[in-house]
Amino acid sequence: MNKKIFIVLTGILAILLLCGTFFDLQISQALYNPENLFAQFFYWFGQAPGMLLVSFGFMLILMARPKNIKWLSILLLLICGVCSFIYAALPLSIGTYYMGCGLSGRIAVLAVAVILYLLMLSGAKKIAEMNDPQTLIRIALTFILLYFVVGKILSFAKNLWGRPRFYSILDDFTRFSPWYRLLGNPLDDTFKSFPSGHASEGAMLIGIILLGKMVPALKKRSSLLYGIAFAWVLCVMTARIIAGAHFLSDVTVGTFITFLIFFLLSALLVKDRQAEKTEFGKEISQ
Repeated sequence: MNKKIFIVLTGILAILLLCGTFFDLQISQALYNPENLFAQFFYWFGQAPGMLLVSFGFMLILMARPKNIKWLSILLLLICGVCSFIYAALPLSIGTYYMGCGLSGRIAVLAVAVILYLLMLSGAKKIAEMNDPQTLIRIALTFILLYFVVGKILSFAKNLWGRPRFYSILDDFTRFSPWYRLLGNPLDDTFKSFPSGHASEGAMLIGIILLGKMVPALKKRSSLLYGIAFAWVLCVMTARIIAGAHFLSDVTVGTFITFLIFFLLSALLVKDRQAEKTEFGKEISQ
């Protein structure tokens, strides 16, 4: 991620966090509408980018595996093949669970998952033909580590804060807890509002900017890739507030955690000294 863009994003998120510090409750009271279709859609599928990113990461490792070492090649084929399919199917499976689909709906989703998996696999194969194995593995590790490192951080933070969600305090707003107050020991998911998991996983769509590293046709379209990622996470952030599942500070911090870890992993794993003279090379190595 471009260092300047990261600094600007940090500044914007800091302003949003400041707004949430003083107006979290009022913003949620004004926007709350759990029946809103926009909010429901991003409740169902807002987390998809994180899981699809992991799936694609395993696909890249699959394509970059050392075929001259037969036992290792077969082992990676099995592990990466299974993991990539599971994480490709998860977003749709979770979405249908949230929607309460029956057996026929689940079968239809499985068919869609297979099609999605094959399309992603085809894309990974084409990308592999344009890049060396080392590049594929570095970017794959960035995707996979991003998902699991952020997940661990969020799990720890949610249990440390124990913040009640907005919908759980509708009968008594005096139970509202600001984001800077640590309550700890959450009884259940109702008390795991801070930080937002949906926002953090939605923000993982930022990983698509690395496509510009692997696909020559996208090297000069980093602005478009950034725009797509930012638009998605903004929708997820807004939708989660409308649904009453999170406050502004929750989604802001969840998003920042993902951007921070992605920035660090990109600098550590994706830095390409030979590409520093190119526009995109300068962008990812700052």
